[in-house]
Amino acid sequence: MQSKRWVYPRCASFGDREDGVVVVIKSYFDDSADEKRERFCAVGGLVGGPDQWKQFQNAWAAATYHLRGPFHAADCDCNPPRGIFSGWKKEDCDALMAALVKLILKLRFTGFGSVVPVREYRAIFPGADEYDPYLLALKHTLVNLGYFGNLFQEHTPFEMINFQIWHEASKTTSGRAAQTFADFQALEDWRDGQYLRSFTTGQKTMLELQAADLIAREAFKYADNLGVRRTRMPVKRLKDRMSFHLWNRECLEFLRDRGGPENLRFLAEWAYLPSEQVPVFPRFYAEDFVA
Repeated sequence: MQSKRWVYPRCASFGDREDGVVVVIKSYFDDSADEKRERFCAVGGLVGGPDQWKQFQNAWAAATYHLRGPFHAADCDCNPPRGIFSGWKKEDCDALMAALVKLILKLRFTGFGSVVPVREYRAIFPGADEYDPYLLALKHTLVNLGYFGNLFQEHTPFEMINFQIWHEASKTTSGRAAQTFADFQALEDWRDGQYLRSFTTGQKTMLELQAADLIAREAFKYADNLGVRRTRMPVKRLKDRMSFHLWNRECLEFLRDRGGPENLRFLAEWAYLPSEQVPVFPRFYAEDFVA
């Protein structure tokens, strides 16, 4: 199913809702792509309040305590398993994935994924460098967080919503990612920007980033499997709390004709354009996921 709006699925419970409370919502995001970055690039992760993340720490640590290193969804998911899962039986990997998905559901996190088709991106933006598709997915994610902050502020009695955003550190992209966040914050009169408080990078040893890695991987795999394989079991279980957005050629061309990915002002205002003026943006949530 398709939608022109960049909206989030059902909101999580972010804690005490008393008037005058300033609420900080932490968001953890990671990126995922095929090894050669030729098919899709995805940025995905989880949004939750302080109480949720406190509970998460102990629960995730207990579920992964026996691992020889940080959980990495691609290593656990591939067949045969690799990395720290080398030598594992596939059914044991599947059982761990199921347990981690159950944990995310139990804590009622909200999830988001932005997916960019790399070949289409390079055809429409022929001068793009290796990481530009990832940066568009990141920009899309930041815009959605601001949009979500605005929606949440309007429908709750909180005095202010602040997003603290964490992203996995990378030698190749961390600097550009941080600069992208700073450039969005510097946009004058962007009403949703007030909800983006901070952007920090962290190592995969952070348990929260391991969970974000799982969501980014599922967003990537969902796009990669469309029309080829059935929807994966983790997505079926998470579908009521996850929203995956897939850039298509029409949307990429629409962006190109209005200044391209560097036009942050246009990206920030896209969600507020009259629906008849914008192309249909494929969005998958709940029953919209293809079986």
